[in-house]
Amino acid sequence: MNLLTAISQQYKLNLESWELLQETDDLVYKIIDNCQQHYTVKIHREKLSRTNDKLLDLCNWLYFLSGTVTFNFPLPLRNVNDSFQSQIEDESGIIYDFVVYRWVNGEPISKHMNQQNNQKIGALMAQLHNASSQYDRNATTLARYDERWLRDCSSIILNGAKTVGYTKQQLNKVKHGLAEIEKYLIGIGYETINFGIIHSDLHFNNILIDSAGNLAIIDFDEAGFGHYWLDIAVTFDEFYDYDKADTMIEQFIDGYKTVRNIKFDSKTIVMFRGLSATFYASWVFSPKNNWVTATKLDYGKDALERIQSII
Repeated sequence: MNLLTAISQQYKLNLESWELLQETDDLVYKIIDNCQQHYTVKIHREKLSRTNDKLLDLCNWLYFLSGTVTFNFPLPLRNVNDSFQSQIEDESGIIYDFVVYRWVNGEPISKHMNQQNNQKIGALMAQLHNASSQYDRNATTLARYDERWLRDCSSIILNGAKTVGYTKQQLNKVKHGLAEIEKYLIGIGYETINFGIIHSDLHFNNILIDSAGNLAIIDFDEAGFGHYWLDIAVTFDEFYDYDKADTMIEQFIDGYKTVRNIKFDSKTIVMFRGLSATFYASWVFSPKNNWVTATKLDYGKDALERIQSII
């Protein structure tokens, strides 16, 4: 069964055109039906990282968001069997899950940075975190970015540091940085007020703006339980690519606080930017991601430097 036939049968859509957008671990298509409605289709081919239960938990989370937030995002659609997940068989007989999502209009926010949009980004993220604090925490198959996860990442990061020629002294600094981050996570705890489902990859290519100035979030593939500060730190890293980073961050904080009250202090910023670096370094140096290691090595090195700078 080909993709178009599978979608037509399982979603009762009469398709007019389709386009392949991405071909990495997953296949991502844009499809248009005969009513000119647009959709995203994602075929999940990476079985090791996304089980059926995890995919269902993610879809349930996104469905919950649809009644809670005002911004746009890829809402999963139910098929004729009232399920978010559908299946397709490839030419070799392997069966893959796929999900059809509502299309999200817009282009990366990085092309439209100004005071108003910086504040909007903050308010957008605060909405997401407010929704997380209200959500039933039984979505246990989603990733959990806590100190146990950090320990699992440590060996990957240290092996990566060795491959780029780190000395024993540098490795010890990385170990110290990781230990300090772990200690900080344990210290602030995991209460609902600061820990819930986060996006975890809110860089500026995953925050879109449309022609009317409305913001949207895409690509929830790495969503899981984590401290809300990790989302904030990932976005702060994006601001630091600009000359007026400090001013832009202040504008982001102003926007965030219009929706959700949180204390922004320098110690927390440092620690969670370290955790953000840990997240990135473990991705770059993962043995499963050879293509990432080859293309993102310089960024991986930058992440290692940030980890070892934590004192």
